[in-house]
Amino acid sequence: MTKAPANLSGRWKHWPIHAAGIAACLAITAVAYFAGVHGPLQRFLGTAVQRVELDRRRQTELRLIGQMQELERRMARVRRELETEPVLLRPTDHLNQVLAQLASLGGERGLVIKTVQPGSIQSGPSYEAVPIFLVTVGTYRTSVQFMRDLRRRCPDVTLTSFSLTGDPAPTASAAELQAQMVWYAAPVAASAR
Repeated sequence: MTKAPANLSGRWKHWPIHAAGIAACLAITAVAYFAGVHGPLQRFLGTAVQRVELDRRRQTELRLIGQMQELERRMARVRRELETEPVLLRPTDHLNQVLAQLASLGGERGLVIKTVQPGSIQSGPSYEAVPIFLVTVGTYRTSVQFMRDLRRRCPDVTLTSFSLTGDPAPTASAAELQAQMVWYAAPVAASAR
């Protein structure tokens, strides 16, 4: 067996001391980290997460503020329209006139009225509501025109839902419109005056 050179054995003879020094340095570093760095680092990370959440909430707030401002503009426009052209509600004993008006509007558009069926009167604090079920047959185009004209010519009637079946092509022959509407009438107390 050959002997290791003397300079190598001298270098490794103090390795336990070096290892103990490295371990002590690591221990001191760990203690310093947990004592002085870990707490502030955790607070910093927590603050960063809170800032991200705050920014997200601010963006949501700005979006909601924009939506609210748009709704306020719409509401102001509707109020102005009501002030310039108020909808005068007729008493419920005018129901036949309203049904005739709907039939006349449909006839002007070339629609054939299959069904006009009023429902039960529902009382509200400032109006009476009368549901009306209407079924017409015509072209797709005339049915759409009827619904457009309904709002302009009958402001006290609201279209709540509809189903339009047929071919929208201009050459198509028949389309059936089933419409649920509500006619708003003057409340009983107001019509009795």
